[in-house]
Amino acid sequence: MRTESATYAAERKKYVSAPNVFLRFYHVPTRTTTQEWAFSRDFTAKPVVSPTVAKLPCVVNVQGNTQTVDPIAGTSSVGALTLTLADTNREITKYVSDPARPLPATLNATDTTVIIDDASGYPAAGHIRIDAEDLSYSAITGGTTFTINARAARGTSAASHTAGTLVRNGERIGPPNRVTLFLGYDPLAEAEYGPGSGYVKMEVKSVTGDGLSWVVQAFDVQRFTQRKVFERASEQTPVTLGPDHPLNIAMKVMLSTGAGVNGPYDLYAQENGAAVPNNLVNTAIFEHLRDTVFPGMQMLFTEIEMQDAKTWVEEQIFRPLNLVPFITQSGRYAAAVMRTPEFTRSMVHAAVGIGV
Repeated sequence: MRTESATYAAERKKYVSAPNVFLRFYHVPTRTTTQEWAFSRDFTAKPVVSPTVAKLPCVVNVQGNTQTVDPIAGTSSVGALTLTLADTNREITKYVSDPARPLPATLNATDTTVIIDDASGYPAAGHIRIDAEDLSYSAITGGTTFTINARAARGTSAASHTAGTLVRNGERIGPPNRVTLFLGYDPLAEAEYGPGSGYVKMEVKSVTGDGLSWVVQAFDVQRFTQRKVFERASEQTPVTLGPDHPLNIAMKVMLSTGAGVNGPYDLYAQENGAAVPNNLVNTAIFEHLRDTVFPGMQMLFTEIEMQDAKTWVEEQIFRPLNLVPFITQSGRYAAAVMRTPEFTRSMVHAAVGIGV
């Protein structure tokens, strides 16, 4: 649960408080991994007292909302944020771009500096990627030299790199990297911002600029659940799901790719699954609900029309069980019981088409 500190609550309740916000971006190697690392700098609207990492004042506007839940309908909205960042001194452009300059000479596995022809297009401090190795740097000197403070960063291995290998920007604002929002007030230290460890992590979808600012669009994981499933279903060739536990069916519809490589619930044909990356679905919560709250339940569905995966799962499975979807702080798709389900005994429930 995300909570607020006593100091935060006291400041929030004042009639006159000066609100502040900062954004923390996370580097994600691939969309299908659970690994993530916070950027070397946060992005803030105004200076933050006692920052734990450097802050770049650039946040002009934050619009949108995290997920909202309708417990009566058993549905939830897709969380979406629009973030406007001022490109003062072209700093945000450096986070958006990837100069990818080549090494002029071989870099040995123990070298503590990286020299290229022009490093002016990279952030002042951060990470670079050379081949499969991630390197952390603390400064750029002379417009050409990275001062390396950590080889083999972010779980990679140190290696030699030949001349001509590209030096990539390791902290880019763009997909599939993620962002979370922290709210606070001017008198508060960073440790008091929140609530808790920040709002839900969202994945960056797009970044656009006009020369003065950059606009970042980010969405939560539910965006991936809005994919069509049962693409080949018709009255002549219906798609049958089950009999099986309804939460097993929900996980299979969300996770199936048709290739069996997206975790243990990737069991349906490609046209019957939304292919949501396995690490973005909290299967442990669904398994707990299946085994503890709804043990032994069975359902059977016969579908004759193409459906939106998110809508189908919420209407056909979550609503009868009085579950609502929610997004964990880490950005994973899950569900929670809102009240006593309408039925909890073992049964086979048949659904035809889109009605139940």
